Amino acid sequence: MSRISELRQEAEWRKCVRDEKYFLENYWHIAHPAYGRILFALRQAQAEALKHWANNRYSLTLKARQIGWTTLVAAHQFWSAFFHADQNIIDLSRTERESVLLLKKSKYGFSHLPKWMMERGPKSIVEHQQKMGFDNGSQITSMPSASDPARGESATLIVV
Repeated sequence: MSRISELRQEAEWRKCVRDEKYFLENYWHIAHPAYGRILFALRQAQAEALKHWANNRYSLTLKARQIGWTTLVAAHQFWSAFFHADQNIIDLSRTERESVLLLKKSKYGFSHLPKWMMERGPKSIVEHQQKMGFDNGSQITSMPSASDPARGESATLIVV
């Protein structure tokens, strides 16, 4: 690879670190029920949510069904873990099936990143149905919300 290509990729990497919306709209793929694999085109409310989350550490969001919110959350938690070290992200869902499906959305987008980004980013060191971990110290753990599911954990993000 030429030095210019390396520099362009590094510039892209840094832009993705700084701008979550840019990363999601240019590199993050989702599974659309009618069109298959597509880039994630954020709706205005989703872009506003990203801004809100960036500016407000503590947020509660009441959402409707079927508006792409789970897809946005799966993408956001991946971006946080992949581009920022030492993130402990915990997903709590009603059932084990739901917890597995949420993490599956993050894994889907990860599996479709460009090769150069996978090589430049942290390496995946843990991957099974309910956990995804990187060598930058970040991890996403998805579990059912039974009694005391994350007791003793210090989390940077909790998704319920």
